This record gives sequence, structure tokens and C-alpha cells, in this order.
Amino acid sequence: MADRVTISEVLKSIAVSYSDKDSLADISNLLRPSESNEKFSRAIKEELSITVAPEEISTAGSISRLAAAIEPRLKRNKSGKNLVDIYRRVEQLAREEYHPKIPYSWCANWEDFSESWKLVYSS
Repeated sequence: MADRVTISEVLKSIAVSYSDKDSLADISNLLRPSESNEKFSRAIKEELSITVAPEEISTAGSISRLAAAIEPRLKRNKSGKNLVDIYRRVEQLAREEYHPKIPYSWCANWEDFSESWKLVYSS
């Protein structure tokens, strides 16, 4: 992900992680009425703790418009930070303390992290 993680990037990561196909090109299919919308809706609820109706996903038209619609719904802590803000800070710290080339992602798994460390230390 980029230096400043956006809600759109988080949604793309969630979509890829929860989809049957491992391709960002297939994200456009999530924005059409289908069973995928229900799966994506459940994934957003699980990852971001907000409810987004499948119909809202299909009528958004793009990930960026969907992100703009749901960003105000993200819960904030007493400092005004939402979950994505906190993730941004954690990623920033990890890049500073570990290695900037590790491919961080909202839905990264331990295998991704382990493989990255192998690459870092083999160079």
C-alpha cells in the first residue's frame, strides 16, 4: 500500500482477500448486483465493524465512491481516530522499524510477512 493508506485501498485489500479470485480486476464485479455483494458486505462488517448493504455496494459505481460513502461511518475513538487512521500509524511505525519494502496490506497474513522477511535477509 502507499505511504498514506486510503479507505479505497483498505476496501480493495478486503475485496481481494475475501474474493474467490486473487485479482484487483475482479473488484469491478463486486460493484454489480450479485452474490458477491453480500459476501463483500459481510467482509466489510467483519473488518471495519460497519454495516454496508449489498445494494449500497452495487449502486456505488466505484470503490472510491463507496469509500467516500462509508468513511464517515467508521467509528472513532476519543482522540478522533478511526481504525484506518490507527492502521496507517502502525504501518508507518513498521516501515520505520523493520523494512520499507515489506508489502503491508490491510488483509495481510503471516505467510506474506514471513516471505517478505526471507527476501529482506537474502539480499
